Amino acid sequence: MKTGIITYKGKQYPTRTFTIKLNDEDRTQEVTISVESLSDAMGGKKEKDGTKEQTIDNTIYYYVADAVINLSDKEIASFHLDAGYVLVAELTRIEQARKDLAGKDLTELLDEICVQLIDGNDADPVHKALDGWHGVSNQEGLIAFFGTEEEAFRYRLDFINRVLNG
Repeated sequence: MKTGIITYKGKQYPTRTFTIKLNDEDRTQEVTISVESLSDAMGGKKEKDGTKEQTIDNTIYYYVADAVINLSDKEIASFHLDAGYVLVAELTRIEQARKDLAGKDLTELLDEICVQLIDGNDADPVHKALDGWHGVSNQEGLIAFFGTEEEAFRYRLDFINRVLNG
């Protein structure tokens, strides 16, 4: 993750740049986000061809609430970027979980990989941020997390299928 600043009309606006990967694709993409206050300051000018505002807007993948820009990379990618994207840094943890589970049969994987409601009262700061979400986990901890139980179970089955079938 890289941080940066865009100066517009004498005011500085923070940016963050991430490398993300769509779950279904092999390619990665570098994206830059900034704050909604920058978007608001540029107003309708960012829609007009050839303006400085449009040039700035074309470099921004997504605008987030001003308070969000200071969250961790993981929180921003999970809660505020398009669904289906993961941070490249997170992929190594998922891939390691797959390697650790390789060679197990379906029954063992169903026992090992579970879906749980995340309790925000836990001392873990990640759990506090994910209170009420549903996590897919193994003995090592969370592999992924989702807003609904249905999404978490769907991911669990897909994850188990990938472990079994490569």
